Formats: sequence, structure tokens, C-alpha cells
Amino acid sequence: VFFFFFFQAEDGIRDVERSRGLGDVYKRQILSLELILAMVQNPPESIRSHPDFLAQVKDHLSESILKNSVSNEKQIFALSFSIFLALFVNFRSMLKNEIGVFIEEIFLKILDSGNSSYQHKFLILQVFHKIAQNPKLVLEIFINYDCDIKTRNIFERIIDCLGKIAKGRYTKSCLLYTSPSPRDLSTSRMPSSACKKKKKKT
Repeated sequence: VFFFFFFQAEDGIRDVERSRGLGDVYKRQILSLELILAMVQNPPESIRSHPDFLAQVKDHLSESILKNSVSNEKQIFALSFSIFLALFVNFRSMLKNEIGVFIEEIFLKILDSGNSSYQHKFLILQVFHKIAQNPKLVLEIFINYDCDIKTRNIFERIIDCLGKIAKGRYTKSCLLYTSPSPRDLSTSRMPSSACKKKKKKT
């Protein structure tokens, strides 16, 4: 039963290109993401290491979540980030490569981009904050990636990225110089006042 619903839900999030925030495709996508999130947040013990489930996650779910994470629809990319966090917490030992790709190709690139929305960046910082609350998870990122000569130094890159944000060095996106206004949030852009303020200083 678990596999049936999981496969159906996973199939429902592949229509990324057709979803525009309205209609049956969008509703199906949201429902599928919510169902997947519920399944991976509290998976049965027998499922955690089941080869069929892991194969489905590696071959299909990971790619679908990557695509949905850069959606323009806030509810879609927010659910996708939550699914990533659940996969990281519960399946990180089996999904080392997939998690590394997600952090490098989605999280760090969005934070480093001047074209990404405030919501995208803010939700990514929330994910990192939740991970940082568990010292064991932080240590495992360092051990699994930075201490492995075959992988890139993901932990180092995360710290470098967050350090630049804390120092206000992301001038292109004006990330977190000021709090976003209601208008900024509704248009999914970075606070315009922050950008103007930064330009005057330069």
C-alpha cells in the first residue's frame, strides 16, 4: 500500500512545466508533494532501507524534487525544500550523492544568484538553520563530503556562503539587508529599498 501511494504521488509531481499555479495540474502537484512529504517524514522502519523505495527515490524522486525546487510557485518549492530536509534527516546515509547535488546545484546557486526571489533564499536559510540545530547532522556533512577526497567540500562552501550573507557581501541580490515589505513578498522579489540603499553606498 505504501509503495502504491508513493509511486502515484511521485508520478504526480512530474508535470512541472505545465503547472502555473492554477487548475487541476497545480492542485495535483501540491497534493502529491504533500503526500510524499508525509511519507518521507515518518517512514516505517521497513521502508527506510527497502531497495525498491531507494531506487525510486534515486532514479525519479530526486530529479523531480530538483525541478520543483526552482518553481516560481511558492507552495511548490516550499514543499520541495521540506521533502529534501526529510530525506536528508531520514535517508542521508543512502542518498549521499543526491543530497550533495541538491545542496550544490539548488541551495548554494540560489543563494548566490541575484535573480532568485526572497522567498527562495529565505526558505533555504531556514533549511540550513534546522540542520544546524542538530550538531550530528552538521558533523556528518563535514565528514561525508569535506573529508572525502572524491567529493567537493560542501560544508566549507555552505559556511563560506552563509558567511558572505552575514557580512552583507551579496550585493547582486541585496539579500537580507532589510526586511521585505508586503509588496516585496507579494511580488516574490528582493526588497527594492535594500537594493537602492546598497547602490547609494557604492
